[in-house]
Amino acid sequence: MGIFKALSTGIKRVNKNKRMWFFLLVVNILVALVLTFPLYSALKTSIGDSLMGERLTKGLDYRWYDEFLYKFQDSDFINYFRATRVVGSGAFFSNVDSLVTGRFFQFGPTILVLMAVYVLLNILFAGGILGIFHSPEEKFTIKGFFSFGGTYFNRFFRLFIISGILYGVLYFLFVPYISGIINRIGGTADSERVAMVLGLIFAVVMFFLLFLVNMIFDYAKIRTVVGNGKSMLKETGKAIGFVFKNFGRTMGLYYFIGVLGIIFMVIYSVVEPQISQVTPLLVLLAFVWQQVYMLARIWVRLTFFSSQLNLFMGLQKEKKVSETAA
Repeated sequence: MGIFKALSTGIKRVNKNKRMWFFLLVVNILVALVLTFPLYSALKTSIGDSLMGERLTKGLDYRWYDEFLYKFQDSDFINYFRATRVVGSGAFFSNVDSLVTGRFFQFGPTILVLMAVYVLLNILFAGGILGIFHSPEEKFTIKGFFSFGGTYFNRFFRLFIISGILYGVLYFLFVPYISGIINRIGGTADSERVAMVLGLIFAVVMFFLLFLVNMIFDYAKIRTVVGNGKSMLKETGKAIGFVFKNFGRTMGLYYFIGVLGIIFMVIYSVVEPQISQVTPLLVLLAFVWQQVYMLARIWVRLTFFSSQLNLFMGLQKEKKVSETAA
């Protein structure tokens, strides 16, 4: 099976399950609302009934912002939501840097707990999504979704533990080792460009390895669902073999869908700043645009699973046909 056939069939399957899109969007909104309560409480305490609220609708007041951060400096939750992490292009590069260097391990306990809850939800939802896509009906129901999620949760959690070991090797062995080399070379180089170029190469290699590990465990999940596998070490080993045996097609499909996600992100980033949120109508418009973008991200994630499932099953079918012919 080719990349584009797997992708086109995957998109058709995703588009048949629009109810699943909106279900995941509603869950995302509910989770976001829960997270906004502490931030809302802090903002209400800081702004109160003053005119600062009206001034902030016209732009960020940095003097107020500095005072706000100082007042809530003991809250790791509030400090996490700094402007540099959640607003503008600076937030994107800040989060990329945290991902590449592993600095998210330095977050406070509240953020780490929230990250753990997020991971557990993703494990549950991954089982539901793959179960729906692999079921004969391929039809989304909430009961079926959570039934599949519960069925595969234990096995997917074990896959998460195994993947955590590989990510740990990358972050605690590979990153410090390569960073040390870059610092030594940069310290003796005549130009800062050398360190900058080496840092860029390191970031590209790190992203490639992170995406590779993520893709391998996508196929480990797919193998578990398709073959009802019980041993996650065995499924991980077979997923590694599958990925490298079909390296061009697995990587091509993965990066093609990834490019679609980047295109959606660029469109959102260009349009969103143009919506000046100075009136209730414009605030509502910005909110709607954000949810459209979230739907696009959900669509991309579902397309990853659906298309990779198609590619795996198609190549397995081709393998059986060739073995039978032989």
